[in-house]
Amino acid sequence: MGTFLLFIILVGAVWAYFKLKSPTYRISLIDPVTGYTKYLSSVDGINHSFTYSASPDAAITFKDPKRAEVFASQVDKVNQPTIEKRDSLIGKSKE
Repeated sequence: MGTFLLFIILVGAVWAYFKLKSPTYRISLIDPVTGYTKYLSSVDGINHSFTYSASPDAAITFKDPKRAEVFASQVDKVNQPTIEKRDSLIGKSKE
């Protein structure tokens, strides 16, 4: 029974490690008027409208970089959309 419990804990630890290790992506934009950074926080596909937030915690996060590229291509280019890669264990790096 003890080895089975150890096995379950080990499998859970390996799963958590790879789950936390996988990067997430978010879209950051530069406000053309103020020059401040803002983040894409919601998308209304029916009305083709976007909502932005100054808080990086409110940003939409993506697991797939291709999906983030699709959303970034739909945002107005005057806002200079860039995709930020967020590594859960390492920190933040920009793409």
